[in-house]
Amino acid sequence: MKVLRVSLLFLSLAATASPQASASDRPERSEYSDGALSLKLISRSDGGEDGYFARFVGTVRLTGTLVIEFDRLPDITDDRDTDGEAFFVPDDSSRRKLPAAVGRFYPRPVSSIALDKKPRVLLLPLLGRKRTDALLNGVMPRYELPASLTIKSFSSWVECDHRSYTAEVASIRPVSSQVIAKAKPSLIGC
Repeated sequence: MKVLRVSLLFLSLAATASPQASASDRPERSEYSDGALSLKLISRSDGGEDGYFARFVGTVRLTGTLVIEFDRLPDITDDRDTDGEAFFVPDDSSRRKLPAAVGRFYPRPVSSIALDKKPRVLLLPLLGRKRTDALLNGVMPRYELPASLTIKSFSSWVECDHRSYTAEVASIRPVSSQVIAKAKPSLIGC
């Protein structure tokens, strides 16, 4: 009987130390805050060939700042980046609507979201063609515009040793026509 108890004890210890342990016990498993009830987790990967990601779908309206950044220096006019990259910085109430990575594995609040659409597509309904062209062909590396954005999917992934977020844009509306230009980009790149 004593041998049977010791064997059962070893089996139970082996089960907790083995790869069969619950997924939430793995240190590389991402955990997410509740976020918006309208976003539903549809796929995720916690390592392997697919890397580390989670994808949520659902429609959520966000308010905040549309940020367009370019890989350019204000003084250089030759070979200047005119495509740029688009990001969204949600305000506090919108940030609470999104599932943020929490826990031990690359936790990060949703401070910025990379957008799936090119800056030109996002800027045209906000600024019109003339102002959009002026901004895309401008010299500053960063522009900010208050906006309201509706997303239809939201993703989180770990790359370059940090967590990032991205969203698929359904629609965008202006909150104000004010554009703020800045001399330093902060979101572009790894």
